[in-house]
Amino acid sequence: MMSTRNDKTSESVVASLHDVAEEMHNKMMKGVAPTMTLPVRTKMNIEFDKKLGVFKYGKKRSVRDATSLRSANQLLRALHIIEFIEEMIDNQKSSTLREMYYISEAWGNGKFSTQNESNNLAEDLEIVTRCMREDFKLRPE
Repeated sequence: MMSTRNDKTSESVVASLHDVAEEMHNKMMKGVAPTMTLPVRTKMNIEFDKKLGVFKYGKKRSVRDATSLRSANQLLRALHIIEFIEEMIDNQKSSTLREMYYISEAWGNGKFSTQNESNNLAEDLEIVTRCMREDFKLRPE
């Protein structure tokens, strides 16, 4: 079955993931709390793209930073997921969201409390990188 979307190359997916990590790194190198910029996930920030015929997030952004323990843990988890996805791509393997949740048990302070937390962070990375989960070698089941 042919896909109607353009699959991103592995190199461009990894580059997009590295951009997220680089945003955090650059802040730390300046001596400030690392950040990850995300689209605001509200109905008020959803727009219909007539050209593509789909709804997309608008221009409003929020910044997740490491100024609290909770948000610092979220950024740590994001970095673990980036590393996990890159490993899947490099080894030409695939995984499930459930498997990623269980693998996080070995991530110390980065482990997820719930499957839903894991799923949401994977979705955040999809949005930020403009990649699809399938590009990450992750299957939803």
